[in-house]
Amino acid sequence: MRVQIARALLSRPDILLLDEPTNHLDLHGVLWLEDYLSRGVGFGMALVVSHDRDFQCAVATDVLLFESKSLR
Repeated sequence: MRVQIARALLSRPDILLLDEPTNHLDLHGVLWLEDYLSRGVGFGMALVVSHDRDFQCAVATDVLLFESKSLR
């Protein structure tokens, strides 16, 4: 999974989509990804789906809640 995330980051996407990235990384990998995403370099925007609250707090600037078929 580290290699796949690294490939995605190196491609410098306009939108980076990550679905539960912390499920597949060890602590060192999670901390590196948090640092990379919080600096916001190499991509235009990141959309991250995660249940890891600490990770969310470290990287999120805006939060969307999908509930009852609508976004808040």
